[in-house]
Amino acid sequence: ISVEEMTKHGSWKAFPGGAPANVATACSKLGTKSAFAGCLGCDEDGDELEALLLDTGVDITLVQRALTKTTPTRRVMVTRSSEGDREFGGFYGGLSADAYADCLLD
Repeated sequence: ISVEEMTKHGSWKAFPGGAPANVATACSKLGTKSAFAGCLGCDEDGDELEALLLDTGVDITLVQRALTKTTPTRRVMVTRSSEGDREFGGFYGGLSADAYADCLLD
């Protein structure tokens, strides 16, 4: 089953993060000061990631937000094989790699 089909049928669970955000939140949970620098879209995914960072005590002073809703937060679709290995299915929405908010980091 494709990622698109899983999303369409409600069998997909989104988890905000990504390697830099995951490290920042893990460090913060362990009691180490951490910060996240990046550009998030002006969309629900960006709102959820920003809320996660704030909720875990990550400094978001360096977070920028895209100025328009046409530049979304990057969403990478990852599934797990039956053996537990990650499989990267590409970017949600079929946009080119340079069409996401993180490319606008100033």
